[in-house]
Amino acid sequence: MSFIGRPIWLERLHEGVTLTDYAGNEAGSKASAGDYLAELPTKIERSIIWLTVKNTALAEMLTRFQPVIASDCIVVCCQNGLGAAALARKYLPGIHVLQGIVGCNVVWNESLKQLQKTTEGEFYVEQQGELAPELKKALSAVQHKLLTLFWHKNIEAVAWAKLQLNLANSINTVVNQPVRTMLLDRGCRQVIAALKRLGIETIGATPMRPMFQPIRPQEITEWMHVNGEKFGVTNWVAIDDRDLLNEIGGAELQGHMAQVGAVVRVKVRAPRNSARCSAHLRALFRNSLIFFRMDIL
Repeated sequence: MSFIGRPIWLERLHEGVTLTDYAGNEAGSKASAGDYLAELPTKIERSIIWLTVKNTALAEMLTRFQPVIASDCIVVCCQNGLGAAALARKYLPGIHVLQGIVGCNVVWNESLKQLQKTTEGEFYVEQQGELAPELKKALSAVQHKLLTLFWHKNIEAVAWAKLQLNLANSINTVVNQPVRTMLLDRGCRQVIAALKRLGIETIGATPMRPMFQPIRPQEITEWMHVNGEKFGVTNWVAIDDRDLLNEIGGAELQGHMAQVGAVVRVKVRAPRNSARCSAHLRALFRNSLIFFRMDIL
């Protein structure tokens, strides 16, 4: 088995990481120098490839695979959302491609060097009738108390369910309610639907400091310092109707602040929150990370 990845993850694997979950299960993993590669090999044969790059990097990675991957390989696309497997089949004709969905949320804790499974859910792979028995057996060997592989006939339904959970993560951080309670609340569902309609992928929530204080820039920069490298953020913008540049810490937002006046509001009387954003964000800030406020009511 070999790992191919970004330098930051190869370094983590070399130093050793701990895998944990909410139930208290734990396992350690440390890769030796021969277990990881900084670049693709010149030829990949008779291999199961677990493709875990982000959707935004998928096309580029598939292009790099084209000249090196043999027809006897299997590619398991592990991207959240829809369309990853279809794109892989387009780029890699003749290669057996399967869609996989990680049904749980996993976060990296830098201070503890831990990958933490924070919610229920397992690893689901689409069940295809034409898969050779020996290949299915090899894939089914992924069985561990921290993560178990299950075959699923309707993988698209699983993908939609995980997409809904991902969209809800940031809202859940703010309302501080169990996911089930949040999803049963109409106001919370409206916020989630608004983000989806605007094409905004939610990846997290900034820390919440004391309310009614001019410290919004500090919340944004704290999040960036902790998560910016992890998510590979290069372009980002803070959108607000307040003049954040003149708030405490505002100097760090120079060149990244867009103050808006009249905003198309998506305002919902959820138990404790509302969201506001502009309907033209996608066109203005394509491929950028966007910070916007969810005001506590």
